[in-house]
Amino acid sequence: MINANSGKLDLDGVDVDLAMDLLAIFWNRQHYEGSAIYRPLFMRDMTTNGPYFSKLLLYAILFAASKYAANDQVRSDPHDPETTGVPFRQRFEEILLEPGANVLFDSKLTTVQALLVVANVLLSWRDEASLAWHYTGVAINMVIDLGIHTERHPTRSTSDYCAEGVEAHRRVFWAAFILDKMHAIYQGRPARLSGANVSVPILFHDDYDEFEPFQTITFTATPHQLRRPTHSLSTMVELCKLSQIMDKILRELYAEQSPSRAPSDILKTSMILHHELKCWRADLPPHLNVQWRSLGTAVILPHTLALVSMYDSLIILLHRPFVSEGHLQSTSSFTTREAFSHCVAAAFEVHGMIQLYRQHFCVKTVPYFMSYATYVSATIHARLASLKGMNSLAGKCLRDCLNVLAEQQTKCHAPRRTLRILKQLVRRLGLRVDNPPTEDCETFRGSEPGSGRYDATVALSSVPEGAHLSRVSEQPQGGVPAERVSEQPQGGVPAEDWMHHGNMTDLDSILLGVNMDDILRSFGVTFDNPVPIQASGSRLNGEVVMDSMESRAPEQGYQQDPGLTGFPVFSDPLFGFDFDIA
Repeated sequence: MINANSGKLDLDGVDVDLAMDLLAIFWNRQHYEGSAIYRPLFMRDMTTNGPYFSKLLLYAILFAASKYAANDQVRSDPHDPETTGVPFRQRFEEILLEPGANVLFDSKLTTVQALLVVANVLLSWRDEASLAWHYTGVAINMVIDLGIHTERHPTRSTSDYCAEGVEAHRRVFWAAFILDKMHAIYQGRPARLSGANVSVPILFHDDYDEFEPFQTITFTATPHQLRRPTHSLSTMVELCKLSQIMDKILRELYAEQSPSRAPSDILKTSMILHHELKCWRADLPPHLNVQWRSLGTAVILPHTLALVSMYDSLIILLHRPFVSEGHLQSTSSFTTREAFSHCVAAAFEVHGMIQLYRQHFCVKTVPYFMSYATYVSATIHARLASLKGMNSLAGKCLRDCLNVLAEQQTKCHAPRRTLRILKQLVRRLGLRVDNPPTEDCETFRGSEPGSGRYDATVALSSVPEGAHLSRVSEQPQGGVPAERVSEQPQGGVPAEDWMHHGNMTDLDSILLGVNMDDILRSFGVTFDNPVPIQASGSRLNGEVVMDSMESRAPEQGYQQDPGLTGFPVFSDPLFGFDFDIA
């Protein structure tokens, strides 16, 4: 800031105050997707034009942050919101493709960072999936070219092992690893970085951003500083560990050759991966282990809620194929019911995370993997609601999911695709979903600074019927840095409303009376008629169709347009929905 105030910063003509505002936004939002940019080095070298700063990276950051900026200076046309970020993107592309500069031919750390940042924005905001995939691929190729994927690289000089260099390289690598898996899931494509081919420890040394107070910039209507740490470093460590399990799930269950494996073999693998996921959850630090029914000392922040939501998404990714996939569900009826039970438990916990988010933050700016979790959980709620009715807890959760995705469309294009898929699924299941009023962003803005309270009446309106929340307050300085939510049973509350993660008794009450054959039919499969598996990489009307593990439902009325095998294409994929389903 000293250099900014003294006019010593050369920001390529960008207004310094605007740049500082956008940088503040960016630093506040990279926690939930892996911190690819090591802030101290970038800010230091921004004043000296050092090796950890480049104009390409600067414009990548400004483009990413402009999505959340209210200043019309971020638009090419001040009167057209659709032009937000265009000036920064244009300059980014000019530098990237400048004739003779060879930016794409010379592997540099800052180029890797810039490509990862822009790829993420293109996928989650602009819905430009192909370009996002290309940028991510180039970035990962540069990671390998630079030897960042290993710390046993024989060609590295000793100067590369200075503390700040190691810190920067590790953060870049793990951010690339995490984003690689996220893009693979969204687009239904093979991940590029395999955990078997890397040797980078999940170990970071600079813990300043772990204890830095969290700012609610872009997350609430009235930005303010919370009296609790950001916990950025511990979140990234756990995100790295979870992404390793995600890598295994994609390789074992969603790879090209997965359908050719014996169902019993895949079941055995899934049990091992389920155990790994449960161990990850059990080993979470208390401040990250957010649980809807008993927060304890967990800290409610956007990235901690997104972390738990990602875990629940992986539970569903791991188990839903044993319900929706013809040859897998035929292993046994017990396996099918058990798999669906895991999916239901995870779906309800995602709903709990969404409710916590709405009580404290604005859902229009939700982390985009939490948006994916909303979609994934809705595919389960819809099946239960089709059997129990829209007045059941599942029906209420489904409506909430649809509302949340509808609100997110104001800031992202990607939720439009998932919302379209869900609406089609709802129609095919014969569900009637009225259009409830959409909650305003400011309604769920969280606690005002120093207020010590929030509007409990409004917040409770979004909680499943029968639940009770105590007053949410920030602890005074010196107290426990967390917001606590407690639930107390009330007379006459349906048992299903008390379903909690891991509570199989309550889960059984939810599934009581549910006919698994009806559930299977809702996925388009039955025990007596296994569903053929369409080969990966096929196309429907010129667009990419989801890959290996999802079933192709032969039942009439599930999909009008047949795939290349002659079987209709299943309508709500978990792995890859980068195609026009409507």
